[in-house]
Amino acid sequence: IKLYNLGSYSGGLRRLQTKYETQSKYPELFARVYRIRPGSINPNTAYVVMEKLDTTKISKAIETLQSSIKKVIKDNTSTLKFTEPYKSLYNRYRSDFLGGMYEEIVEDGNTDFIDFIKENLPTSQLNVLSKLEEYIYKIKNIAKDLFDKFEFLDVHSNNIGIDTSGNI
Repeated sequence: IKLYNLGSYSGGLRRLQTKYETQSKYPELFARVYRIRPGSINPNTAYVVMEKLDTTKISKAIETLQSSIKKVIKDNTSTLKFTEPYKSLYNRYRSDFLGGMYEEIVEDGNTDFIDFIKENLPTSQLNVLSKLEEYIYKIKNIAKDLFDKFEFLDVHSNNIGIDTSGNI
């Protein structure tokens, strides 16, 4: 159960409902939302009852993958072209590869850097990377609808989990 402070402006509850209705429309991307209800004591609050995601399992896999990606970048810096967009992607991948993948796939539409990472990543890490890449492509396929409803999508390594069915 998440508690939201809606503030005193009108339309806060409706905005929250719109956000979570959109999330409910795409259960393959977001935690399931079961119910939204206004606060009974304070009308400026609302409660959202939603599925709790397991972030522990995926965070360990992401940490291991992030270490491997940092090593790939460190071992291959002389072969990278440090001009845009590679310079910003290099920094993004080094600090949070999932955010870098999102930026590259959804915002840029060019996957040269991720292809470079895949070519140099240990084979044992490719399965996890592929699952995360598949998740980001799902976002891309419905991005227009999501961008119409959300100011931004907060895609980064600390904001992802596994649902009760085992999906990312």
